[in-house]
Amino acid sequence: MTPFRLGKLKRKRTDGSDYWSFCVTWHTPTGRVRHTLNTQDRFTAEAKARKLYENRDKGVAKAALVATVGECVEAYIDSLGGLRDEKRKRECWKAARGFWSAIPVEVVDADLSHSYMKWRNRATNTMRNELSLIRTALHWKYDKLAPKVIVPGVPDSEVGGVTKDEFRQFLTGCLMPHVKLFCILAVTTGARKTALLEAKWDQVDWSRAQLRLNAEGRTQSHKRRATVPLNNLAMEALKEARAGAVTDYIVEFRGGPLKDIKKA
Repeated sequence: MTPFRLGKLKRKRTDGSDYWSFCVTWHTPTGRVRHTLNTQDRFTAEAKARKLYENRDKGVAKAALVATVGECVEAYIDSLGGLRDEKRKRECWKAARGFWSAIPVEVVDADLSHSYMKWRNRATNTMRNELSLIRTALHWKYDKLAPKVIVPGVPDSEVGGVTKDEFRQFLTGCLMPHVKLFCILAVTTGARKTALLEAKWDQVDWSRAQLRLNAEGRTQSHKRRATVPLNNLAMEALKEARAGAVTDYIVEFRGGPLKDIKKA
């Protein structure tokens, strides 16, 4: 049970019209304390109330509202400048904006993350993506001063591993050569989808049986691309594909590079 209570405070504007906003009250040895929260959004009101109550002994009557979560997230996404995952982050923000947009950064706390998960009511991985965006944006803006955002842990996988026999059977069902090649490289190297689709033939070291996933001239990001060994299955598939290649890309389709294996 919280030590304070939310209520609604009715006021009049200078033009005589009525309006209301949430307020917070708690009791002290000297009497009741009440502060207006200047919002009609309950989640924002709860977060502001917690912050006010935490600072009650510091003489802080109102939180200093410098920026909202929405302003931070949108500035962060705009700063990406068209990077590959910008589209995904914008999609996450579109889903999260209704909750977070107007919330002041100063009132963000761990409880607000739990309120969001309850409000959103989606799968754990969806919550991870959306809350990770909020956390990243606040750290981008405030660094070590960023408030705490709770991101749920990785859920246990319900999908079992694939045996070698099952994988061979799977490859038998891959009718398109570029799909089969991609699957072989993905399983044998553990490389990410984009790294494989962007890989070119000059990244293959035939003598050492290695694939350099980070192309020459490409700056490493936090998702580092390593140089990985190639087993006999991968080498045989690459030699076969190289013999019929018409582009510089290892995985090609209809005479050009493939942007998404899901749409091949």
